[in-house]
This record gives sequence, C-alpha cells and structure tokens, in this order.
Amino acid sequence: MKIWGVSMVRNEEDIVEAFVRHNLTILDGMLVVDHNSTDRTLAILTALRAERLPLVVKRHEAPGYLQAEITTSAAREVFARTPADFVFPLDADEFLKVGSRAELERYLGSLPPDVHPYFATIKGMRVSAHLLVRRDGERVQFVPFHRRAWHVGAPARRGRADRA
Repeated sequence: MKIWGVSMVRNEEDIVEAFVRHNLTILDGMLVVDHNSTDRTLAILTALRAERLPLVVKRHEAPGYLQAEITTSAAREVFARTPADFVFPLDADEFLKVGSRAELERYLGSLPPDVHPYFATIKGMRVSAHLLVRRDGERVQFVPFHRRAWHVGAPARRGRADRA
C-alpha cells in the first residue's frame, strides 16, 4: 500500500520542517505546494528536497486563496505520477498521529468495501480528513476547511493535544 500526502503552504517557516519530517515517517512521499511564501518556507522545503527526502516541491504564484483547487490538482498529480493508493490532504499544522505505519494500513483497510472495488482489498481500517480526492479528481468533502479535521487520531503539536 502506497500512501502520500499533499499540502499547500504559505509562510510556514516555523512549522514546515517538522511537518514534513514527521509526516514522512509515516507516508511514502509528499507533494507540497508553496503559495507565494514571503518568509523562508520555500528555502526550507528546497533544503529538505536536497536531502533526497521523498518530497516534491512546487510553487504556485497565482494570487487568491485557491486551497481546494490547488490541493485537488496536487492530489491528481500524485495519483498520476506515483503508485499512490491513498492521498492525505494535510494542512501544515496537521501531523499524522498513528502508532505505526502498519496501524495506519489497518485503518485504511476498514474503508467500506462496497464503495469502491479497491476498498475490498484493504478491508479493515478507518481514517478521517477534510476531504477525499478520488482517482478521477472528484472531491468528497467531509469537513469544511475552516473547521478542524481529525487525521487518524487526535493531532498534537509540540506536545500539545488538539482539543477541537
């Protein structure tokens, strides 16, 4: 099972390195789109990429806050260019919190097998996110972007639990 993450970031120099390093301990790769950062975010991402981490860094320079469109495009690109089975859209302050990669795969395996033929092959797991991006690009939104979404358990940052 191949699991990737996608994210759009802007001016996240205080958190972006920890975000990428932590989530790559669980994910097979990440595609991060920098949206006109004016701080060191892009430089930090470029340095992480230079370490040969499984990280794709893109820059989106168009004005406007187009998170849904940019994230969907990033997810489509990951599905098209990698063998990803799942793509997690993540905000830069969202850290996947699972006991192990095997635990995450068990959660994903519990998706309803009658929704898609692939799900029957991974029966046995659960996951929650802002949205699901299907292979054809269709978005199924579970939680509005302005609300918190739990990603495979309660997230935490710098030792502080997120308490919705």
